[in-house]
Amino acid sequence: MTANTLTGNDIDSDAIAFRAVDNARVQAWRLIVGAPDAAFAGGPVLDAPEDARLRHCHSGQPADRFDPSIDFEHAERLAGTWNYLGPVYPHFGHVMAEMVHRVLPAREIFQHDQWLAVAGLGTPTTDFDDLPASYREALEVLGIGRHNLVIIHRDTVVERLNIAEQGTHLGIAPSPSYLQTLADYSTRLLDEKFEDIARPRRVYVTRSGIPDSGNFLGESCLESWLAAEGFEIFKPEQHPLIVQMDVYRKAEVLVFSEGSACHGTELLGSDMLDQAYLLLRRSSHQHIWHDVLKTRAYRYADAVVSVPLGSCVCHPSSPTPLPNFEQFVFDLEALAQWFRSIGLAELDTLDKTEYFDRAKEDLERHIESVRAAGHSIAPSATIEAMRQALAEARAQQLGLVSSGDLETDPTIIVQLAEAPTETDTDPSPREPLEAVETVVPTGAIVAEPIAEPHEDENIPDLDGPDYRSILERLHASLTPRRYLEIGVSNGDSLALASGVAIGIDPDLSAARHWSRGKTACLMFQMTSDDFFAQYSATQLAGGPIDLAFLDGLHYFEFLLRDFINTEKVCAPGSTIVLHDCVPTDAGVAERANDPALRPRHPDWWAGDVWKLLPILRRHRPDLRIDVLDAAPTGLVVIRKLDPTSRVLEARYDAIDAEWRPVTLARYGVMNFLSQAGLRSAAQFDPRA
Repeated sequence: MTANTLTGNDIDSDAIAFRAVDNARVQAWRLIVGAPDAAFAGGPVLDAPEDARLRHCHSGQPADRFDPSIDFEHAERLAGTWNYLGPVYPHFGHVMAEMVHRVLPAREIFQHDQWLAVAGLGTPTTDFDDLPASYREALEVLGIGRHNLVIIHRDTVVERLNIAEQGTHLGIAPSPSYLQTLADYSTRLLDEKFEDIARPRRVYVTRSGIPDSGNFLGESCLESWLAAEGFEIFKPEQHPLIVQMDVYRKAEVLVFSEGSACHGTELLGSDMLDQAYLLLRRSSHQHIWHDVLKTRAYRYADAVVSVPLGSCVCHPSSPTPLPNFEQFVFDLEALAQWFRSIGLAELDTLDKTEYFDRAKEDLERHIESVRAAGHSIAPSATIEAMRQALAEARAQQLGLVSSGDLETDPTIIVQLAEAPTETDTDPSPREPLEAVETVVPTGAIVAEPIAEPHEDENIPDLDGPDYRSILERLHASLTPRRYLEIGVSNGDSLALASGVAIGIDPDLSAARHWSRGKTACLMFQMTSDDFFAQYSATQLAGGPIDLAFLDGLHYFEFLLRDFINTEKVCAPGSTIVLHDCVPTDAGVAERANDPALRPRHPDWWAGDVWKLLPILRRHRPDLRIDVLDAAPTGLVVIRKLDPTSRVLEARYDAIDAEWRPVTLARYGVMNFLSQAGLRSAAQFDPRA
């Protein structure tokens, strides 16, 4: 690192380490959360041993990595002095656990309030409004917004970068000093906003509104039993983060169902929670929540009162169940005993028959939810085994059979922890901490093809709405007067258009309904190359194309030519939509259309048009590109067009030669998805 200027201390292990670095080299993220041997590739290049505590850490050790081949001599430059904030990331749990804990230490140490966040290489995240909602909410709580944040998504040399150690991170409980800093800041902020607002005294934080995740089945029954004893049922996904924080700190009794909602407490400090309790599904996660909740609560207790049923979501390329989707039922006797033993509730209205009827309904709802979300469903035998496990748990708990008659004998663990004392420590060794939740991360597009093969990866299918419904919404929102479609097929997508429409396909024999609701519809039975060579779309349509949908031959070089030719006949404010560019299965992305190559999805074929994403991000950073999780293989919405650009045309042969030999199997499906910058298709606003 050039001109590494020490401005703080890194001697006292209990104090926050910090440095100000001149001409700091900052690598845009290639991958943030993901496989342990590839994750956290990016951030400030801190390769000196004495900088270890300033890096992105897990369990007290650096977890980040850097690419030594980056040419920072020709990298972009950012003038001025900036505090390093951390990576941009969309998942609430990871944001709260590890992405925002430099802010308060850095502000206090450097007395400076201009912030630098690092996004994925080439992603469209360039300003505050582009940030994922969960990340944006956390930053707003910390006083960071449009006025004092810059986001870089390219390798950059920063004139002066202030770097403070994370106040806490995964695998390490926050220090008393950092907890006090959090308490001082959050108490002042929440008092200013909500001091006179009353909140419920007894709160149960539920996960029943998230049916496609790992859960307690029948949890709504527990909600009704607790509501009858004066608990307020709180669904955190329905409330802003700052409201969650105020509800949690004002509750006298706070009971959580294990999950990422607990992370809503991570910007609260010492003694800001009164009595905090946790119903654990997984004993392996006990230490995670111990670090999060016990350190902030006057009294804390947790209990594993669960009976596992299994997971109906499996690894995309094998029948291996994914544990983060595992379903559980309560051991009702242990649950009631635990609530009564610590004086939380009597659960006098507990009805076992009602509970297991509800749990059975929830299991079927969960199966349908994960199927609708596009996850890889386990074999039918696995699902039947889950149903059988539920039936056995019901029979045992209702006393219809004895525990000795069952093959399963679930272990029930109940642990209580009283208010901490000065000598209250946890001397037991910790295993390396697993991720808070298993999610498909978003990050950056790698500028160069990857040469090394990747192992099979844990990748569920896209869980957004069907791509046709997103196209329909685009038409309704944009009301294009002139529409162009390449790859008409049966005409279903062309039927969505109104005004003047142009359809292009070498074989129109299957097209139907294509003329419905249109002022005019011009159909050309030829290749798109021939069409653009022979005709002017703007003359045929009476002006520039407002909306185009490109779904032609599934080879990247054809789609690249289609994009080049279509952009020329659009206006700067027009929109081009690409289909099939987000495969989650390497077999679907083979150039050969052979069902034997894609056993997971024999009827799907996307070809290698996925390559358009890294190509466009690298060669046309001026475009606005939104990558949507529309099922089954994504939609890419491209705006801020430049009909005069000839960059891609000039570089076409070089791009073709560079990318033709690259396969998604070798590039890595997880690597590609982690860089794609996926957005929710359901929440996408075409006019934003």
